[in-house]
Amino acid sequence: LIPPGGRISVPFIPNIKVSGKTLAQVKKDLEERYRRMGLHAEVTVILKNLSSSRVFVMGDVEKPGMYNYQGTLNLAQAISMAEGLKKVDLEKRLDMADASSILVFRTKGVPRPTAYRINLVSTLLMGTPEGSFPLQRDDVVYVPKMVRPRIYVFGEVDKPGVFDITRL
Repeated sequence: LIPPGGRISVPFIPNIKVSGKTLAQVKKDLEERYRRMGLHAEVTVILKNLSSSRVFVMGDVEKPGMYNYQGTLNLAQAISMAEGLKKVDLEKRLDMADASSILVFRTKGVPRPTAYRINLVSTLLMGTPEGSFPLQRDDVVYVPKMVRPRIYVFGEVDKPGVFDITRL
């Protein structure tokens, strides 16, 4: 079991950092440390269980909540796990969440709590990489409500862009 600090202790080697390393890297590090002590040990490192990480998706999404994931997760994937941006029924279903001002709050792995403002619209319209903003364990994604309802037009159209809805 790797504790939250990401460090383990083994015989003769206390407090070795293993988080963020592959099994091969941990094996090499341990064997090197033993070798420096004059011990020629062959180390076997086994991954018994890969625990899942979690992210919190809140605000104007269809299903706000805590979502578990394994491996990596980006902003667009997290919003998809929450079944997308909240919609309102007019004549058509239009996104009413403000996808241009999504906030990601991070407290782990940074010197002090940090908030990132992400424009997911630019990802959809121009293919910028912000939608692939990598999330980390326990990040909080907050999708604010749009101040003025807007419609996003993209794809093979003459004039893609963001347009304010002036009448409902």
